[in-house]
Amino acid sequence: MACTIIPVPTPVTVTPTVPQLVLPTTAGPQVGKFGEAVETPGKVKIEVSKPEPYQPKGLDEEETKHPRAVVFTVTITNNTGKTLTNLHTLGFGSFTEQGGKETVEVETLHGSDLSTGVPDLPPGKLTKLRLAYGLSAKPGSLRLKPILLPDHAEVSFEGEV
Repeated sequence: MACTIIPVPTPVTVTPTVPQLVLPTTAGPQVGKFGEAVETPGKVKIEVSKPEPYQPKGLDEEETKHPRAVVFTVTITNNTGKTLTNLHTLGFGSFTEQGGKETVEVETLHGSDLSTGVPDLPPGKLTKLRLAYGLSAKPGSLRLKPILLPDHAEVSFEGEV
């Protein structure tokens, strides 16, 4: 009976490469488009309608200097399990005319038919606000700066006006 010697392969050490997972420490700002809804990680849903031309009513003299104005309906839905208090609405934004390079700050108009604040919002309920902005004559891009929410989420909206 003959013995066959089978060579044993030299052991090879393989170190697997594992990709590093980068976990966000906080949620970054969310950006929505006019006419779309955004839901925060904390379950607050916000929708800013598409802009509509606005004919100012009951504005003070300073606010009537704008060549045109637009109005938005903002819908905030509380899908959390608690009442939301101290909500802040879109109070300001920035506007860049098409063909222009300058970005200018815009402020909310305060007409008699516009919203002035956000009431406390119980779970499962929604509130609608009307917000208007005075703009220059040419079309351009409007970015409504972050709405700050109780869950520290930041949501802004943008689009052509």
